[in-house]
Amino acid sequence: MSELILMNVRLGEAQRVIVDNYLSAKYGLLLEQRDLYTMDDPGNGNHDHDVAGIGRINATDLHDNSRGTGIIQVSNPTDLDDGEFLFWGHDGGILGTFGVPDLPTGVEGRWLRTWCVSEVDLAGAPVDVGAVDITLDLVGFPDTQAEHLRLIVDPAGNGNFANANVLDGAMDLGNGLFQFQGVTALSHGSRFTLGTSNLAVTPLPVSLVAFTAQAHAAGPVTTQWTTASERNSAFFEVQRSADLASWEAA
Repeated sequence: MSELILMNVRLGEAQRVIVDNYLSAKYGLLLEQRDLYTMDDPGNGNHDHDVAGIGRINATDLHDNSRGTGIIQVSNPTDLDDGEFLFWGHDGGILGTFGVPDLPTGVEGRWLRTWCVSEVDLAGAPVDVGAVDITLDLVGFPDTQAEHLRLIVDPAGNGNFANANVLDGAMDLGNGLFQFQGVTALSHGSRFTLGTSNLAVTPLPVSLVAFTAQAHAAGPVTTQWTTASERNSAFFEVQRSADLASWEAA
């Protein structure tokens, strides 16, 4: 058993399809039927993290507003027909801009993490669900200003963002939520990420990803840390304290 999910409501068929594809991508399982999200395959870039989706079986069995376990929410499709689904998932890349190459014109930095889209019918054939609203939860990025955000879409899905489509016009919804409305640039196999037109004001960094310390019998302590962004950083200093009030360099 890979995972046990307890529901407090009965899922519709469209929701079951979405949950099945989420679990399939997360645990590397091959669905016998309705394996619609194929961007978790190695040939498509292993975008198997935080998979979510919207979809419709019929007018009374649909799910058109979804976020899943990640920071991306997609809602309000304008042309979601019977048997059509839109899935997205990411490659596990860092939410940081440090050292990320292939920037399109007008973008000073973009996240290393990319999302990939499956936009298909129940037979796996590409479809178009119309325009959608994309909302990002950036509560962990307190310096973000909507005017600097750029949604960067690589329609070819080859991971080259230098010539990607760049969308502006993000709206600040408050509480760390930012939304791009009426997005039509997504299609089956396309990739997208988030960028900034002003690194100084809206840097989109993640300063510290992990920090560990290990004591040794001889006395010294080994420390290790991982950063996702080191913009405007000259060096690191580890400090110690016996009372959490006075600190000194370790």
